[in-house]
Amino acid sequence: MIEITNHTAQAIDRLITQYSEAPNIEAIITAYGTQVQELETMFFEVLNERSIQASVGQQLDNFGTIIGQPRQGFSDDVYRVLLYNRIAQINSEGTIEEVLSIFKTLMGASNVIYDVLGPAHISLNAMDAEPLGSYPDIIRAVNNAKPVGVAIDLVATHTGYVGFDGDIDGLGLGDVNNASVGGYLSDLFSYIEIIPLYMAFDGDEDGAGLGDVTNDAIGGFLSEL
Repeated sequence: MIEITNHTAQAIDRLITQYSEAPNIEAIITAYGTQVQELETMFFEVLNERSIQASVGQQLDNFGTIIGQPRQGFSDDVYRVLLYNRIAQINSEGTIEEVLSIFKTLMGASNVIYDVLGPAHISLNAMDAEPLGSYPDIIRAVNNAKPVGVAIDLVATHTGYVGFDGDIDGLGLGDVNNASVGGYLSDLFSYIEIIPLYMAFDGDEDGAGLGDVTNDAIGGFLSEL
């Protein structure tokens, strides 16, 4: 939604030619246009000041009451992430597009790069990241919104990252004699540990069978007592 800041000028520009220089008509339009402009400005102030990102203190508590997320003693910055997390839980249907949008918002990112790493395993890289909260809070929010059974690696790439030849936005490696040279490495702050399949019997869809002495890739692992 884009705010219109020149209602009066737009209204006068729409006059047909025969009235384009009629001062009385322009005066009437200016009077009405000024009132419309005041209303639009007021509505956008209400809209912007009542957003979670712009709210503080009791305003955030009011959001929490509406969506069922108590503050629990957290600061405003952390509480905002908890509110976004709760909204993600309420609204998300588990699509990748929704997870991308939630991650981008929480990371304050200009863009999110999506990569497929394997079956049901993806990576999300937040570019120019300025996180709205701590990494554990953001991980929790993404995990609550993601599809069941999908593993997600979360990466934060900050402005001034290390890039390689051909990357016009990236910086090079550092210089031990000059701290101002070089870029920053990305943060991998959430990753999936690949857990091997356990050995199971007929009827267990999640387990694997017995092994094969001629093929190490066949069969599952025994549980540890």
